[in-house]
This record gives sequence, structure tokens and C-alpha cells, in this order.
Amino acid sequence: MAAVLIWVEKNVSRTDVECAWKRAKTPSTEQIAAKRVSEMTPSTTQAGIKRPVTQEDKDWVQATLSQLGRLTGIGWILSPETPRVRLMC
Repeated sequence: MAAVLIWVEKNVSRTDVECAWKRAKTPSTEQIAAKRVSEMTPSTTQAGIKRPVTQEDKDWVQATLSQLGRLTGIGWILSPETPRVRLMC
């Protein structure tokens, strides 16, 4: 068994494979044509709202995020700005 393993180690290797570079196939003009995202991934659901976002919506989101008890990016963006303090030198 040891002789077989030594023979395999010396004679069977993936590094013995000759390196061959392959040129990437150039896409046809039909494949290059620009497509809209809606054409590539048609949506089956409507996730957004069709009305303008109101201050009540923003307040609801901020209240919901504050109940999580952790810092989130959108929670930080919606948080009220801190008042600027002028330093007298």
C-alpha cells in the first residue's frame, strides 16, 4: 500500500497539466444592448407607496427604529440635528 501511495505522489499531479490560456468570447451586439432593470428582473410585487412621503411617515419610521434599541443608519439619518454651539474665543 505504501508503494502505491508513493507512486501516486510522484506520478499523479495536477501541476503536470499544461497551462492553456483561453480568450474570452466576445459578446454579440444583441447581448451588449442596454436593458432596463425592470426588463431584466420583472417585479411580481409592489413594495413602495404611490403617494408622497409625509412627515407622519418619517415619524413612524423613526419611532419604530428607536424601539429596536440599537443604532441603525436610517435611524441616524432621521434623527434630529444637534444644535450648533458657537464657541467664544
